[in-house]
Amino acid sequence: MDDLATLPDLELAWRTLTSDEKPRAAYKLGQASRYVRRHFPDIDARIGSGQLAAEDASDVVVAMVERAFPIRTGIQSETETRGPWTETVRYFDAKSGMYLTEHEEAVLAPPNSSSTSGAFSTRPGFARDLDVPC
Repeated sequence: MDDLATLPDLELAWRTLTSDEKPRAAYKLGQASRYVRRHFPDIDARIGSGQLAAEDASDVVVAMVERAFPIRTGIQSETETRGPWTETVRYFDAKSGMYLTEHEEAVLAPPNSSSTSGAFSTRPGFARDLDVPC
């Protein structure tokens, strides 16, 4: 079974990978694809029927791999001070595994289904909030 995203997809969305990074990235794409298929066993059928765009599944897998790839080896946080303001960024530990965000679960969930229990949950990631539209 093919991965839901390819190395060219990852490179277009993120950055050009070095020849040393490509084998690991290819494995991570497969790992993320298997993760998605375990959580959504009908995903291939929904893509095949046109109920879910293949690009949406690819986008989610690429985002998972970007998060799982080491950002900066050995660096857990960094602080920048400008005048009286200080900003600290804590990086996600890439070795703690892959995960889907609530938004990604909603993108991949079948229509008329709820991917959450009604309560709230939190996901690991950057410690600061980014003003990025979804």
